[in-house]
Amino acid sequence: MLKYRLIVLFTLALGSAQAQFVESEKETSPQQASSEYTLPKLILRTNISGLWETLPNINLAAEYHLFSMLSTELEYARIGPWVKESFIESNDYLNPKGYRLKGALKMYLDMEEGDIDVVYIAPEVYFRSASYSRFRTFGINCPGGCEYYQYSEMNVQERTNGVSFRFGAIFLTKFGANFDFYYSMGYQRINLTYSNQP
Repeated sequence: MLKYRLIVLFTLALGSAQAQFVESEKETSPQQASSEYTLPKLILRTNISGLWETLPNINLAAEYHLFSMLSTELEYARIGPWVKESFIESNDYLNPKGYRLKGALKMYLDMEEGDIDVVYIAPEVYFRSASYSRFRTFGINCPGGCEYYQYSEMNVQERTNGVSFRFGAIFLTKFGANFDFYYSMGYQRINLTYSNQP
């Protein structure tokens, strides 16, 4: 069965201690009102809110600086039962397993000196493969009226492809870890396959 969904995501991402922006050594005149930053060649990042998603995941992203204000980012997320089932909103995603891949092209914009140091825009593509179980009530021998009903577990195999556009702002800190706030809108195509139904 195919499902189509318009997605809106808001995520708080905590960068690793190595994910730092370094102030440019380029000399600026006193008349310049903005601070300039250059990207490190490689940035590692993790998104702690992944533990509380519908399909909990542990993830790691690597961002590679290509040009002055342009970089590419690849993310791998391992889906699993990382949190207790009591924290999951419903019983539709029990015992999750799988992975997710993301790729993005990030374009940074200059910002004036202030609390928000860097903003960016990033088109991205992603793929997710996951399996989980859910419970449903099934009618048995129903033609002409069901003989009885059975509350049973069934398995679900999910394949998801999507594209999105991300708008982000990065807060730089003095202790090495940076905070990345972003808003993302996109489109995804979901294919669900069911098995083990009575």
